[in-house]
Amino acid sequence: MQGNSYVTVPEVADSCGLSYTGLEQHLLFYHKDLVKRRIRIRKKALRRQRKGEITGRGTVHAPSPELVEKYAEAVHLYATTPMSAARIDGKTGVSKKGFYEHLQRWHLDLVCRRKNIPYEEGRLVDWSKVRKYNPATKAKYAEAIRRLKESGLPTAQVAAEFGLQPEAFRSYLKEHEPELYARKGMVRTDTGGAVSRRSMEKYSEAMHLYDNRKREVVGQAVRVQRLLVRAVHQKEFPRTGRKAQRNRPEKRKTK
Repeated sequence: MQGNSYVTVPEVADSCGLSYTGLEQHLLFYHKDLVKRRIRIRKKALRRQRKGEITGRGTVHAPSPELVEKYAEAVHLYATTPMSAARIDGKTGVSKKGFYEHLQRWHLDLVCRRKNIPYEEGRLVDWSKVRKYNPATKAKYAEAIRRLKESGLPTAQVAAEFGLQPEAFRSYLKEHEPELYARKGMVRTDTGGAVSRRSMEKYSEAMHLYDNRKREVVGQAVRVQRLLVRAVHQKEFPRTGRKAQRNRPEKRKTK
């Protein structure tokens, strides 16, 4: 082994210009400990497969360089954007079936992350935790999804319009319409910040009441402040204004 890469006897023989049989005999006679260690590694690999590590056959479990290059852009989009696999296929020109098989074999961690199910390298995935939707369910949400895309209305409002449970509708969108779900997830506030649409919908009435009440309180505070200023002014300068003019002594006329 060199670092994390596993080199087979035929590969070493070919690289060094030696015969496979001669090198094998040399290892068996003079390096029995090394041979036994390699056998243990391969036996361990039979019980699990990890990407980049050896298999029970002594080969590295990894996609070929040609496959890596072919699906590089598609995998990048799948990992970094909410784009659906079908849309990625159309954008990158790879086949839907081929890309799906590539993801299942070499990027199962990304698939599990999208579906919100636990993943551990080398262990079987518990697909039972993935919610299954039958054709009737798909048809049930089809019109609501079309309405959501065309209208730009909040998710909760569209769900109510079609008699759907908002949480169930959001769960379906997250799994089957990830781009739409992400687009509906955050909205801009009047101040330029970002808030989840769900929170905005949930607390909109409360914020409206709070904002109006806040304005009332501010208005009352301003009025009280003006009255206080006026009272202090009158106390400090009681002879100002017209009354002060009336009480001012007359000037004597000079002859």
